[in-house]
Amino acid sequence: MIHYTRLIGPCPQLQEGLLHPWNYNYWIPQVDMAHKYTDYYDLAPLGKYNVLNYYSILLITGNDIMPSRISEFLYCTAILVTGAFFEAYIFGAITAELQAQDDQHTKSLKLIEYVKYSTYIHFFPAHIRMNILSYMNKFSIR
Repeated sequence: MIHYTRLIGPCPQLQEGLLHPWNYNYWIPQVDMAHKYTDYYDLAPLGKYNVLNYYSILLITGNDIMPSRISEFLYCTAILVTGAFFEAYIFGAITAELQAQDDQHTKSLKLIEYVKYSTYIHFFPAHIRMNILSYMNKFSIR
């Protein structure tokens, strides 16, 4: 929180820091590093918040697309957040499908165990029991 308030609040050393392009005592957005100058500190508080929001999302996603205007920051932030929702939806669907397959496999195994138990307690002959179990194994574990 201290760094956040320092970025938004006035900083007297900032103006003289802008005269020295490699002074890393203040934060410079990556897009401004090539120019060795930033207008980040001249933005309104909402603009600074949007830039910080964009770079925090960028830090999580690992991408770097370097917008230069506030409208580009907002657009890129919206695209990144939308992409994160789509990614979560896709991984959630894959996980749900794998879980459904695992549930079906578990149900098949329980059914086979029930048939084994039933054929055993009803004294089925061994060759008939083996035929029933081989039939169930052939069609139930797919």
